[in-house]
Amino acid sequence: MRKIYLLVLFSGIFQFLQGQYFERKFESNDNVDMVVVTKDMFSLINEIGSSKDGDLKNFYAQLEYLGMFGSTASSGALKSEAMQYVAQNGMKLLVKIKNPNKIATFYYIPDTKKGYAKELLLLIEYSGEKRVSVLHVMGHINMKKISLLALQATRIDRDILKKAEESVH
Repeated sequence: MRKIYLLVLFSGIFQFLQGQYFERKFESNDNVDMVVVTKDMFSLINEIGSSKDGDLKNFYAQLEYLGMFGSTASSGALKSEAMQYVAQNGMKLLVKIKNPNKIATFYYIPDTKKGYAKELLLLIEYSGEKRVSVLHVMGHINMKKISLLALQATRIDRDILKKAEESVH
């Protein structure tokens, strides 16, 4: 029993540290904007949200971490760290969407349940600008509902998220 407890404890610590990867890398960099939402904040959102938003509440209830990072001055470093994170964690390419204004690339780690992911990373490179945005999400992510992540105050484009939803079989 003690071994099981230690295993659960260490896996929880590992998950927590992984969630803070970009946050730790860029928290002291004034050129990187960031928003980090924790599991506790998702719980608060669910408590104060409207009962009419059932899909949104169910979606948020299963999230553990969300980090949004953006930069113009440090865009190369942010993109490099994102690609290193993808490689180190064995993330799979889900979909790549390119239009004249931006390239959006989704990577994920599948969950045991089909149509769900344990982790999602979205890298957006804006054409003609030296601007990069990264969205990093952890939890039990319903891939057919990821457009719910397109919050009004973010730079994450709802159309890009909808196209990613459509790519999930």
